[in-house]
Amino acid sequence: RLVTDLLDIERLETGSLVLDVEVTDVGRLLEEARTFAIPYAEARGVMLEPVPDVDVSVPMDRDRILQVLTNLLSNAIKFSGPGDSVRMRVDRVGSGGGLRFRIADQGRGVPVDQSERIFERFVQILPSDATDRGGAGLGLAIARAIVQHHGGSIWVERREGRGSTFCFLLPSAAASTTLAG
Repeated sequence: RLVTDLLDIERLETGSLVLDVEVTDVGRLLEEARTFAIPYAEARGVMLEPVPDVDVSVPMDRDRILQVLTNLLSNAIKFSGPGDSVRMRVDRVGSGGGLRFRIADQGRGVPVDQSERIFERFVQILPSDATDRGGAGLGLAIARAIVQHHGGSIWVERREGRGSTFCFLLPSAAASTTLAG
C-alpha cells in the first residue's frame, strides 16, 4: 500500500495522472464513503453520523474523490475516542456554486503550527502517531494532490483539544443545483 500511495502522489504531483471525470451523484458518494468507514468506526467505538440528504451531481473523478473522503473519514475516526462521533457534510458556496465538503471529529485537534504542515508527505503531528495510530503520513498529502488536481483546495479548521474539521472545496458546474441538508 505504501508503494501504491507513493506512486499515486508522484503521478498527481507531476500531472501524469489523468482524471476520469464524470458527473457524480454527491449524496451517493458520501453514503458510499460512510458505508466503507463503518466497520473501522465500529471497531474503535466511534459513531458515524448519518449523511444528510444531498441532491447534487457534479463533474469529478468519482474514485479519486471517494479516496479523499475515505482518507479523511479514516483519519477522523483514528483520532477520535470511543463514544465520539464523526460528521460529514457538504454545502454549496459562493455564486459560482463550488462544493465544500466537511469532515468533523471530536479528537485532540490539530495544533495551529501544524495546520499546513500536515498536508506534506510523511508528516505526523506527534512522532508516536505512526506507531500508536498507524499510517505513513501520506494520506493527507494524497488528498491535497487529488483536490488540487480537481482545481480545488483543502484545509483544516482547528479546534485544538476539541477536534478538527477537514474541509475541501471543489469548483462546480453542477448538473443539478439543488442541495438539501
